[in-house]
Amino acid sequence: MATRASQHALSRAGTELYLDDLGNAVPNEKLSAENLSAEDAWISKCDLDAFAADIKALGKTLAAQQGDADVRHLNKIVCWQRACTALGVATMAMPLGPLPFNPIAVWFLSLGVLTRWTIVAHHVCHGGFDKCDTGGRYHRFTFGVGSVYRRCVDWLDWMLVEAWNVEHNNLHHFRTGEPGDPDLVERNLVTMRDFPLPAKLKYVAVAAVAAMWKWFYYAP
Repeated sequence: MATRASQHALSRAGTELYLDDLGNAVPNEKLSAENLSAEDAWISKCDLDAFAADIKALGKTLAAQQGDADVRHLNKIVCWQRACTALGVATMAMPLGPLPFNPIAVWFLSLGVLTRWTIVAHHVCHGGFDKCDTGGRYHRFTFGVGSVYRRCVDWLDWMLVEAWNVEHNNLHHFRTGEPGDPDLVERNLVTMRDFPLPAKLKYVAVAAVAAMWKWFYYAP
């Protein structure tokens, strides 16, 4: 198993900034197949040192290829995202037949919010554009933080950017799929799954949580 120092170095190797540490972070000790479940036994035959070297080389290669084309692609996605949000806002008050709401506006608003979150903010907050020339706007240490203006212009959502950076970039990615992962859905919903309630009531509860989970999930 990895030593404490190796585990610490691996946890710091989450971004290209620490690629130089990755080669030394993987322990030389081989995992014993006897201590692993059948579906995990393959890792006992895996050359972890070679795997770390491959990942390190790939990371450096991809980082060196970043440039203007990546910025142009990002700006294109941002334009489409803003267009969807604008269309949603522009049509939200327009009636659509007998419906009490406008599903077209809902669709555009949802697509705009989701794109800003899962494509733009997610990648930027991971440092994906730190080495690109974006005028400092799409840098993980400046995106959506520092002022109310930057918050509103860069990523106006229910959750604070700082809260997302801690919960997702740190707590989740340093422990992905492990018991300490706060995004482990099967564990987070165990109470809902095991609670003695009819399935229909559980669906109602899930719908209620879906409408407000951002408000409390990423709270301090």
